[in-house]
Amino acid sequence: MTTWDYRVIEFETAAPGEAEPHRWRAIHEVFYNNDGQPAGYGENPADVLWSVEEDDSSPANTLARMQAALTKPVLYARDF
Repeated sequence: MTTWDYRVIEFETAAPGEAEPHRWRAIHEVFYNNDGQPAGYGENPADVLWSVEEDDSSPANTLARMQAALTKPVLYARDF
């Protein structure tokens, strides 16, 4: 069974003319394999959005899960 959670992922891009790469972090949906290891992530950073038909606690739940992601070790895009 594949599971997912929000996690912070660090990315880096070569910066033309600079010795060090440009680095940034974003919260993404991360998918885990059957062994509980991160196996992939959503292409775009996670958004907080919900249908107007959903319970008003939906955005609060999403934000709480994103907040929890800030307490976990950072993942690195190069490791996927």
